[in-house]
Amino acid sequence: MLFLLLSVACAFAQNLPQMIVLRAVQGFTGGVLIPMAFTLIITLLPKGKQPVGLALFALSATFAARQSVRPSAAISPRNLGLGVYLLRQSRAGHDDGWRCSGSRWKQKPMELALLREGDWFGIVTMAIGLSALQTVLEEGNKDDWFGSPFIVKLSIVAAVALTLFVWIEWTSKKPLLDLRLLFRRNFGFGILANFLLGIALYGSVFILPVYLSRIQGYNAEQIGMVLAWTGLPQLVLFTVRACG
Repeated sequence: MLFLLLSVACAFAQNLPQMIVLRAVQGFTGGVLIPMAFTLIITLLPKGKQPVGLALFALSATFAARQSVRPSAAISPRNLGLGVYLLRQSRAGHDDGWRCSGSRWKQKPMELALLREGDWFGIVTMAIGLSALQTVLEEGNKDDWFGSPFIVKLSIVAAVALTLFVWIEWTSKKPLLDLRLLFRRNFGFGILANFLLGIALYGSVFILPVYLSRIQGYNAEQIGMVLAWTGLPQLVLFTVRACG
């Protein structure tokens, strides 16, 4: 609901700073949906339906990435209408599930005391380190990389924060990320494959719009339509995966 409300707020932004702030807050609300979706798929769907749920999630994530280059994508009437429909369906499924006594939908009280056990130092160091690193990678080329004192300072911050993050995760009893899992063969190879897939997927999402904009002279709407078509092969593959 917050994501939809912030989508509407973005449409009424009066200037670029307002748009940036609203989109940032909207990103926080949208980011919650990703772990929540995985949790619901794994914990609530039967084993036989979990591949279908994961395929549908992958489909939405793929098309979302390819539509994100359009400034109007997140605030278009079509997306708002779809969001309202999904909100209504989620509520209907929630109510139906609660009427099923003894089901896994049974309400559980909030355990706010668990917040004290959160890996807050790990969260803070990860957020600072990744934010600094992303800024270095995005602004380095424009600012002459290490010829810029700003880039040098951010690089030091990223190196220190991420080193602390790894040390905290390795020594914490309840880490945010259990790095020891990477040494399990299947899990480690799975993470590596997913990493390479991310490079190919998001690399193409970045490079293709730059080419279409600078070389072909496409506007944002035309670029968005091209990227939407490039997602069709993945749509077929996800369908095969779900049916298989």
